[in-house]
Amino acid sequence: MRSPRAGAVVADPPSGGHDLVVEFAGDERVLSAGDELTFGRSADLVIDENRYLHRLIGRFTWANGMWWLVNTGSSTALRLADAAGQSYAKVAPGATVPLAYESATLTFEAGGRPYELRLEQLVDTPLLDFEADIADLGSGGLDLEATTTAGSLPLNDEQRLLLVALCEPWLDDAAPNELPTNRQIAARLGWTITKYNRKLDWLCQKYASAGVSGLRGSSDLLARDRRVRLVEHALDTGIVTAADLDLLTPGRPG
Repeated sequence: MRSPRAGAVVADPPSGGHDLVVEFAGDERVLSAGDELTFGRSADLVIDENRYLHRLIGRFTWANGMWWLVNTGSSTALRLADAAGQSYAKVAPGATVPLAYESATLTFEAGGRPYELRLEQLVDTPLLDFEADIADLGSGGLDLEATTTAGSLPLNDEQRLLLVALCEPWLDDAAPNELPTNRQIAARLGWTITKYNRKLDWLCQKYASAGVSGLRGSSDLLARDRRVRLVEHALDTGIVTAADLDLLTPGRPG
């Protein structure tokens, strides 16, 4: 199931009388507009001493008249789910999303251990609507461009094709989960290696500018790592799914 587009608001964002209750294992925190709360292994809200858990895995912050969730970790995705429905959003490392649900659960894993936080917003004004446009907010104290990193950055046809080709080994159950070489992907798409490299550089820059970590680097090792990071981000946020494999020409180069 693809997560909903996380980067949307109603035309008139809520203001005033907007508390956020965060509860974990009986430890309840009540935040008022303007407050901030970090959570993790060594944070305002201590989750666990699990060494696989980030010291700071996330942060709740207030900006532009609403609450936001920031994934401050480097490798763990967060899952924000509506407690009253089926909607959810995956929040990749480095991404920021608005808290669009009145009541929600926030779950994640570290070292095989699951964790769950309960969230409740105490408001008397409408909450966010995932189907509206984040641009309606304008600018403010938070980098709003980062909120689009959970899957709502617009992609043209060639950018989506490139992402699908990069992720194909993980989207296709019949394929080994191995990252193809640059020349293999270029051949898969019928592009020259020059065109492929230019498109990849631009796509990495696009997501890096939107707050996705690990996409900048020029050495051979960093160049490979950024492709791995791009695949992780695309899969974690549901930017591409197995249904997108139909966009590719059948078959793979030998």
